[in-house]
Amino acid sequence: MNSLINIRFFSLLLFSFIALLFTCYSGLVRAEQNKSSFNAGLNVKIDADQDVKGKLSDHLSRGFLALGDVNLVEENPDWQLFIVAEKTGNIKKDKNKIVISLLITKPFDKKLFSSLIKEKYRDIFYTSADKLYELKTQTIYTGQIEDLPQICEKIVSEFNTKYIQPERAEYEITNQNMKKLGY
Repeated sequence: MNSLINIRFFSLLLFSFIALLFTCYSGLVRAEQNKSSFNAGLNVKIDADQDVKGKLSDHLSRGFLALGDVNLVEENPDWQLFIVAEKTGNIKKDKNKIVISLLITKPFDKKLFSSLIKEKYRDIFYTSADKLYELKTQTIYTGQIEDLPQICEKIVSEFNTKYIQPERAEYEITNQNMKKLGY
């Protein structure tokens, strides 16, 4: 009876060890894949009434995170979205209408000009350039408060199509070329 218990214990221990190894290995593989995969940092700032702000934030967060390679960040974003939402209409009717202004910016790429700046001025340039952004687009969306999920879906879809997909494709081409070169 003791030998049967020892065999079961040993089998369970061996199975646990194999499961642990598999988990560690798959985690390392995923980490390696993520290290060489495209990722975009996105900062979203929303100015609106508290209830509208919460709804916008929830819908947009879910939409952007569902893309899989877009991370919502507070610092050093690759993209910034500035959203101002305002309920419109008069008190008696149409009080459920909303207007959303979306401004998409990209931080200024300091590397483009760093070779043109004399070395003794580069620190000043880098400090100043941290506050520069390239305006990509400004769009207005209108609809009913109940339409917020669809409006947010449209914002995510348009942002993905117009900005993320081209960057993703460029990244993949660069990554493939680097692999061909042995990097």
